[in-house]
Amino acid sequence: MRMSVYLRYLDKLDHNNTETVSSSSIAKAVGASADQVRKDLAYFGCFGIRSVGYNIKALMHQIKKILNLDGKWRIAIVGAGNLGQALSMFQGFQTH
Repeated sequence: MRMSVYLRYLDKLDHNNTETVSSSSIAKAVGASADQVRKDLAYFGCFGIRSVGYNIKALMHQIKKILNLDGKWRIAIVGAGNLGQALSMFQGFQTH
């Protein structure tokens, strides 16, 4: 799904303290068309301002809600084989 790709790009921009982004900038970064980005986002609501773009923090919040990433999930790893150990060591779970 493209929304997760958009979210990763927005996260990079947010870390660089960028406040707004255009659909054409998102499109160029993720290999889509600006029309496709606008259609994808418009399907879930109106998030941008014409000629200004999208507020990055607000758009990230909305995409996280859409992808159901705005809460905490409890997980359990059953088994301690190579895959289980690798998953338990993955630091990405702490930040995401």
